[in-house]
Amino acid sequence: MDLKFIEREDPDIARAIAMEAERQRHTRAKELFEQKFITKEALEIQAGTVARQEARVQEMQARVDKAVIWAPFDGVVGLREISPGAYVKAGDDIVRLENLDSIKVDFRIPEVYLAKVGRDQAVAIEVDAFPGETFQGHVYAVQPVVEQETRTLRVTKVTDTKVIYNGGRRVSDLLGNPLRIRKVRISGNQNIPAEFALGKHWSTRWITDRPNGREETDFELRVTARETITVPAGSFDCFRVDFQGLAYGPKGAVAVEGRYWMAPDKVLQMVAQEVLRKASNKGKVLKGLRRELVSYQQG
Repeated sequence: MDLKFIEREDPDIARAIAMEAERQRHTRAKELFEQKFITKEALEIQAGTVARQEARVQEMQARVDKAVIWAPFDGVVGLREISPGAYVKAGDDIVRLENLDSIKVDFRIPEVYLAKVGRDQAVAIEVDAFPGETFQGHVYAVQPVVEQETRTLRVTKVTDTKVIYNGGRRVSDLLGNPLRIRKVRISGNQNIPAEFALGKHWSTRWITDRPNGREETDFELRVTARETITVPAGSFDCFRVDFQGLAYGPKGAVAVEGRYWMAPDKVLQMVAQEVLRKASNKGKVLKGLRRELVSYQQG
């Protein structure tokens, strides 16, 4: 018969064994004291040793109790964010827990329809993951403000070099590259090229002047695919462009990566865009966002 064993050092087991040994010594010391073989001082010293060992065991138990994580509700867990044996600290993401009995949906609507949506209003929701299936729900809250980034852009003027939206609140070049967004000014850039072709690769560099400081950005971009995507404004046959680079601002460098989808034959602006900003030295995600075209009208 072949037997295999694994041996490992465990300080907790060693302390538990030491605790039991000290208790046995204390019991023996009490017997010796009652028989007047040792002094009361010796008995008290042994009692102090036992108390210290018990305190260590209680500390170990407290650490073990903290290592057990209880879910605040019943649900389904997703993929774990850490590997077995890894050290975690307060605030680290371990696994995502979802309560699938009741799901909250965050959705956006054009500003013109805001007055038609109210609390407790019945809604029917369809998602791509379950085609043909409708989920019933109700509106439980309405954000009382309109997000600036999702407001409608209306062309108010076109010059030889620029397209001006909403009376100057937003300005782009003739290709759709932003030059001004409210109080933010952006130098000439080529995030959106004059022509799209699969495999096309280029780089661009620009300066962004914000109220809180200046940021200098370098990007590498590539047309990676031709995809049909669906956004609130409809389905579009798009070129997908992946990009990555660094943005150097007052607080240091930030890594930026993402992608956007462009249908140049239909819409001047991006149909959808995903951007992820991360700390360049630690990789910690600082901000992530996705923008989608809600509606558009040619003319």
